[in-house]
Amino acid sequence: MPWVRSWTRHDTTGFGRVIAADTSGGMYGIWKLTTEIASKCPVRGVLLTTSGPLEPADIARRTGVSVEACEKAFALFLSPQVGWLEVVPVDELDSILALSRKVRDETRSKRDQTRPERDSSAADRPLEERRKKLEKEERTKTPQRRKRGEAAAVASEDVQQVFDTWNTIVGISVARELTTARTTAIKARLAEPFFREHWLQAIDRVRRSPFCQGAGERGWVACLDWFIKPGNVAKLLEGQYDQRAPTSPKQPQLGAGIAEWLASRQAEQQAEPPEMVLPFSPIDHEGGEAC
Repeated sequence: MPWVRSWTRHDTTGFGRVIAADTSGGMYGIWKLTTEIASKCPVRGVLLTTSGPLEPADIARRTGVSVEACEKAFALFLSPQVGWLEVVPVDELDSILALSRKVRDETRSKRDQTRPERDSSAADRPLEERRKKLEKEERTKTPQRRKRGEAAAVASEDVQQVFDTWNTIVGISVARELTTARTTAIKARLAEPFFREHWLQAIDRVRRSPFCQGAGERGWVACLDWFIKPGNVAKLLEGQYDQRAPTSPKQPQLGAGIAEWLASRQAEQQAEPPEMVLPFSPIDHEGGEAC
């Protein structure tokens, strides 16, 4: 039984005598434990099982209280001054035992009748439903969620290997601390098959690239945070950060129309005779200046 009825009249004479016999409340505690045991017996309220009556030693074994304390408490409960317990006559034990067995059998019979029949497939149904639910979640899982799940499975040793290998490159920006943000980014990259298979080759390209080591016009230097960004490993392997040979500046190209005009103009100038320039003005032979 989940509950047991108990007296609430703690101002009665019997209760006062129990407390007076043991001011610490130990006697009353034994009484509460005894009533709980009696409530679970076949005939509620009777300290009797199908094996026989329950004695103070049985109560002590079930509750952990000492046998001496239980015997002292039972003597007090049975006393006329308290009267909380009464002794059942021996000639009534047989009828009580028969009643307890009858109650036990009826209880079992009712429990069996009310218990639903077990479906043989009922035990497997929850597992089958769970499997279908997981398959549906996997089908509807977005690429971002799938990547997060794969990143969570990356070992910490692999993350540390990327971090340590990067710091072996001479001439680049050294990573001082493996922060949480860097750990998350490295795990996300290692969850990508392309990065996982080619990151060592990409680091070797950085090692052999003067441009990544500050030889460019702007003096840019590669760092770990740049390396673990999406797509940069592919760019390295494609040669986008390789050092290129310097090229001579190209001459500006003129449009086709302007080039033809210049060519024709030069041809005309070459065909025309050069003009003569006189150092003085011509004078008329009759004595007057030329008009």
